[in-house]
Amino acid sequence: MTNKTFIPRLKGFFQERSLYPFLLGLFFVLFQLKEAFILYSTAYVLLFIAMVMLLSAIPFAFLYIFFKNKKKPAIASLLAMITFLFFDNIRYALYQVCFLPYGRVKYLMVLILILLLLPLLLTKSNLKQINSYLNVLLIILVLFELANLGKNYMDSRSWIGYLKQDENIFESPVDTTGEKKYPDIYHIVLDAYTSSAELKTHWNYDNGKLDSNLSRLGFYSASKAKSNSTATQMSLAMTFNMDYLPNLDSIVGNDVVSTSAYRLAIKNNQVTSRLEEYGYNIINLSIFDIGDKEKFHQMHYMPDATSLPQFLFRDCFIKWPGNQKAPKFDGQTNLNLFSALEKTASAPHNKPIFVYAHLMMPHGPYYFDANGKMYPDGLGPVRSKYEAASNYIEQLIHTNTLVMHAVEKILASSKNPPIIIIHGDHGSRLLRETGNHTEEYSILARFYFPDQHYMGLYDSITPVNFYRVIFNCYFGEKLPILLDRQLYGVKDSH
Repeated sequence: MTNKTFIPRLKGFFQERSLYPFLLGLFFVLFQLKEAFILYSTAYVLLFIAMVMLLSAIPFAFLYIFFKNKKKPAIASLLAMITFLFFDNIRYALYQVCFLPYGRVKYLMVLILILLLLPLLLTKSNLKQINSYLNVLLIILVLFELANLGKNYMDSRSWIGYLKQDENIFESPVDTTGEKKYPDIYHIVLDAYTSSAELKTHWNYDNGKLDSNLSRLGFYSASKAKSNSTATQMSLAMTFNMDYLPNLDSIVGNDVVSTSAYRLAIKNNQVTSRLEEYGYNIINLSIFDIGDKEKFHQMHYMPDATSLPQFLFRDCFIKWPGNQKAPKFDGQTNLNLFSALEKTASAPHNKPIFVYAHLMMPHGPYYFDANGKMYPDGLGPVRSKYEAASNYIEQLIHTNTLVMHAVEKILASSKNPPIIIIHGDHGSRLLRETGNHTEEYSILARFYFPDQHYMGLYDSITPVNFYRVIFNCYFGEKLPILLDRQLYGVKDSH
């Protein structure tokens, strides 16, 4: 076949055949997964490509019955599927350029779709040129995303090995017969709670009331404790795996992949897996999935690609089932979480429990002043996002009140004295721009042990060693204590 015959035939093919409704489904999957594809198997991705392409064919097949000009249903189904698949993206883009409240932008989208469909339905044109342009456009977009995918794959070869971990780097638990009675464990993370020393040094706030109240109850104070990372997901991944993990933020340079990898490390962590072998019931009141226990609430700014369908359809008009199970964080969430924590402590249970509660306090948004008055917009009592330090202290004071009430409730409700860990995942990070990294690593760290014997703990302990001490002291294990050190994250904004 010569060029003289091939090009006209190709042009005629593009004019007569409507490939774009199906190519849209392929483009959508490639576009959504080009960063996170490495987290999933090829077969799983191909399954969803086929699924979305089939989904794109449904409106085309339905409309095909009613039109003599077969290009009209193809174009109409393309417009409808673009709106359906990229609903949130389009909605947000329109919100940026119009004066409507975000909740009403969807009505503008419907109006625009109708205005685009009306001339299509009324036209007498054969639409061959538009049909050809749309075929070429979708082919170009698919090729572009394939090129992006290929580049990301080549880049991933330098770090993909870091995502693969041994299933169990520790020996089997010493005694899992269930004959020994183990204490309940409450792990309370106060997000961005810096140390009392740093509060005094930088903001002249004396945190002595909380320190003395906890000391009165028998808590051990690790006054020089530091976090292992200044990123929440990285810090907790190391805490619950009792080991250092690679700094994927620096290695990968991809926030979606690195954050999701840490989420998976937290979900399949060593601590709760080990405790389940000891007969514990895991209760999850956090922002992460833990084993088969779903998160208590969602943080909108922390990427989550751990579930392919939920991540893939995150911007669609109809979300994949499960996306909305955990409510999104707002001013009431912390209060709900404290309430759930106290109810858990009061509820009867036949097995020892491990409770992980993650409070977004004193971390912003700043919903509370020192007396607990709520500011639903998150700007705090100072009414300015530029006065973060003042709002941070106000919210920290109320955090202390809520923590003391919860601790007293836990101790009063426990038939047997529990283990309680209260700590920050990192410091306030309010001084980062000044180059002060000491504060952002400094954390509150307080421990309550049933027998009040704290010989395994020490003043400068870091979270990677918290459970090594606990497993050694209360489960008869002999885990070595790791050298305490800090890893700095590049994109640790969570």
